[in-house]
Amino acid sequence: MDLHRCLGRIRAAAYFGGVPWCNYAINLLWHGRWTRRYLPKSLYIETTNHCNAHCMMCPHDKMDRKRGHMDWDVFTKIVDECAGFEGRGLNFFLHKDGEPLLDPRLFDRIAYAREKLPRSRIHFNTNAALLDADKAGK
Repeated sequence: MDLHRCLGRIRAAAYFGGVPWCNYAINLLWHGRWTRRYLPKSLYIETTNHCNAHCMMCPHDKMDRKRGHMDWDVFTKIVDECAGFEGRGLNFFLHKDGEPLLDPRLFDRIAYAREKLPRSRIHFNTNAALLDADKAGK
């Protein structure tokens, strides 16, 4: 075996053997927990996949999943589980392929997440077509 191949194998073994051990340090610094398990810093929760726009760059129109809103019990279960590893805070996104302002319980979800995840930042992106002064004030 040539030296180049040998070094490549050593480098790969060190990388793939060392990466899981880096999770210990990352989790200790960010989440305050000594665990090798991967703990995310950001979560994207799709509370609705309804949308009122037809943007040409968006895959929403090609989506073949059933349209609907996330059940409240599922949402609270996710938030409650995240509270167990919030650490210094999470980036908690309440959007993915849908328009969040079409979710009738969006502001209830934000309030619940703020209560359970006080150090986290809660985000959502909108096309703002449904944004009015009342919703903007919330």
